Amino acid sequence: MNYKYPTSNARKLRCAVTLGVFACASNAAQATNYQFSWVGSGPISPYTSSENITQLNNTGQILGYRLDASIIDTGIGYQRTSGLFNGTTFSPFAGLSGASSISALNMNDTGHATGLVYLSAEDIRPARWDDTSTITELSRLNGYYAEGADINNAGQIAGSSWADTNFHAVRWDVDNSIHDLGSLGGSFSRGTGINDQGYVVGISYTGNDDAAHATLWTPNGTAIDLDTSGSGYSWAEKINNHGQIVGFTTNENGLWDTTLWNVDGSAPIDLTASLAADVDTFFDQGHSTSINEAGQVVFDAFNADGSQAAYLWSNGNLTDIGTLLPAGVLVNTVTGINDNGVIYGRASINGNWGGFVLAPAAVPIPGAAWLFGSVLAGFAGVKRRKRSPTD
Repeated sequence: MNYKYPTSNARKLRCAVTLGVFACASNAAQATNYQFSWVGSGPISPYTSSENITQLNNTGQILGYRLDASIIDTGIGYQRTSGLFNGTTFSPFAGLSGASSISALNMNDTGHATGLVYLSAEDIRPARWDDTSTITELSRLNGYYAEGADINNAGQIAGSSWADTNFHAVRWDVDNSIHDLGSLGGSFSRGTGINDQGYVVGISYTGNDDAAHATLWTPNGTAIDLDTSGSGYSWAEKINNHGQIVGFTTNENGLWDTTLWNVDGSAPIDLTASLAADVDTFFDQGHSTSINEAGQVVFDAFNADGSQAAYLWSNGNLTDIGTLLPAGVLVNTVTGINDNGVIYGRASINGNWGGFVLAPAAVPIPGAAWLFGSVLAGFAGVKRRKRSPTD
């Protein structure tokens, strides 16, 4: 069988097609813009009420809450009601009898949520919501307070419960049974994150309560100290299904560095290394850092002058989220990032506050497409000329 080698022009055409495809694909992958939108009714005066976003899961459901500034409880401040946003419609979660505040702290991809229900300063109960109208009270260890902090897609919940003299990290299984996860040898621990394999992360006192360290609990309940830096205080907040863990470690200046650990024991990474030494990245438990399945991390920061900022860490690159917002909009706190790369949190404009969503959108590159098309058109013209009977 005789093989006919392509002509010179044919080879050039194939090369042009290949290069053009790679050019378009490369530009499409690198060109990313963000579309900004407010949650619910948009920004509202914080002195009357406000609407905020807590979680945007991977199926697009928005968990959030409303604060009513006209109702103030001395134990919790403004009354909070959690629920789901659908456009401007807000559907509140059911509460327990006598509850004055309902606070759902996290939601999984099936729409199940967990958090706490406030009845009084001496009676705060953990809860699970299967939907907005179905609430299940969870067990407590032995005390007045417990909360569900995170829920995985299997329905397991990580959180904390008062146990006689201090808080203990706990895990609730799908049958709502409670398990005391213990500590690193000290009297205190709290659980703040759980992945789909049942690994829990949080904080624990070490022996003799000498230090508080970021902690990982394996599915069988073994506690592992993540903090090998020798710091006196660190906290692990969230863990993804690849075993990447994000949290905080105190530095030599007594400030907080956002830190990335891994269950494989690899060296931790300081995500704030490129920021000024006087930047403090710790803000508030459960509302200051988040990690998605791609390993992207968002976190809040405070500058030395007290101004607030928020950052996206992705593949070693740090982006100021404030630069992605429309003119005049200031970020107050970044709450999370889902597996689709959608960033969400709370922002303000003209003194009014509201929840926001930043959704990534690929930006077409007209130049690459035009160049590719021009090359093809040029070769098509050459071919037509060769076939012209006048040649």
